[in-house]
Amino acid sequence: MKVIQMIKANNQNSSALGNNVSDGRLTERYSVEEIGGDARAVLNVRNLSMDSIDAMILNVSETGMGIATRNELLLGQMVDVSSKINAEIPDMAVVMWAKKEEDEYRAGLKFLRAE
Repeated sequence: MKVIQMIKANNQNSSALGNNVSDGRLTERYSVEEIGGDARAVLNVRNLSMDSIDAMILNVSETGMGIATRNELLLGQMVDVSSKINAEIPDMAVVMWAKKEEDEYRAGLKFLRAE
């Protein structure tokens, strides 16, 4: 089942975050509260040392997710995603943007799908 179909099936109510396609995004995004499950995730960075870092999932869409972490991520890094949110999401992603905000880093990950 697609990510968004699962999200909509789990939560029939639409929130302000869910109604955000008008801001230029390709797909609606949903908070972890709307989806349900545990927002904690583990990212395995595909680098020489295969670093494993903890992250919090902020929101999810059909094409990617927003995360917060104490570790810096770099544009273009490939990561394996492991989470327990109540939605079927791809387990590979690429970092599309990252920025430091106070004592944490925020990043946008784009899902990679096997063809």
